[in-house]
Amino acid sequence: MIPSYIDIEAIFDHYDAVFFDAYGVLVDGIDALPNAEQLVNIMNASAMNYFIVTNDASKSIESLSNKFQSQGMRIPVERIVNSGSLISGYYRDEDLVGRPTLVLGTKDSRTYVSGSCAKILSLDSNSEPDVILFTHSSPYDWESTLKHLLNLVSKRFKQKNPYVWFYPIQTSYTKMARLILGWEQRHS
Repeated sequence: MIPSYIDIEAIFDHYDAVFFDAYGVLVDGIDALPNAEQLVNIMNASAMNYFIVTNDASKSIESLSNKFQSQGMRIPVERIVNSGSLISGYYRDEDLVGRPTLVLGTKDSRTYVSGSCAKILSLDSNSEPDVILFTHSSPYDWESTLKHLLNLVSKRFKQKNPYVWFYPIQTSYTKMARLILGWEQRHS
């Protein structure tokens, strides 16, 4: 089937707002895609209510806006929504404000969490987090990071129930995660 041509301005006439995914629609992760700059210029010149969305929580909205501008797309910060920008509202709604949180991600993603008034823990801390946020896959050595996290979780079980002993290093991570989840469900 041959795709049909869609006039973007006709779309604007039929909808109150339009949402575009940043990656794969406007950029390929490195460069702007063909005609992305022209599309943004048309949207900025019109009265269209548009938003750029992404699940990339590793960059602040300001960083994303600056990156888009360096690629020729003048997208203001108020038009960008990313998953990191939703953290503060989630913390407020779920009563997590002030709770110890381990953020596995970038400096920008830690800024989102500090803006939600959480107590940010470092990975080398021996304090157990109430919340662990995985906001980016870099720059962690995941084997040692997961061992550390599972050892923190095993401390929780040892403190609550001295008869339950877990040794995460001696088993697979998937199996251990299932054991922990099952134990929490039975004892909560």
